[in-house]
Amino acid sequence: MIKKTRKQFYVEMGFRIRQVRSLNKISQERLGEKLSVSKQTIQRYESGEIHIPSDAIHICAHVLNTPVNFFYGDETSPAPSNTNRVGLMVAAEIMDLPDDNVRRSIYQLARSINRAGNKASLSQKRERESA
Repeated sequence: MIKKTRKQFYVEMGFRIRQVRSLNKISQERLGEKLSVSKQTIQRYESGEIHIPSDAIHICAHVLNTPVNFFYGDETSPAPSNTNRVGLMVAAEIMDLPDDNVRRSIYQLARSINRAGNKASLSQKRERESA
């Protein structure tokens, strides 16, 4: 088992919070309101720049309808019901990569593929509508 530093732990926790928040289509502002913190604080939690207090993790779990253990990386904890379990597993594997540059490259690649797919879908939809 790979021993994680405190910083890595909070980066991974922040990543999980961001993933579930995004999947639930909740803005950083809205989550911040629920936690009584600013959008900037949510950004810092999600980046792992600062650690999120345990009471805030519990509030996040409630607001995002997610088991608390999920944010701690408990793989036996069920994924939130509205999330893609495979996507979260892929994300966890990417977070375990030791090189930040490799992680960023994989993220950029996935983002490019996703945007290209969205553009293609929109183009196909327009073609169907005009036919």
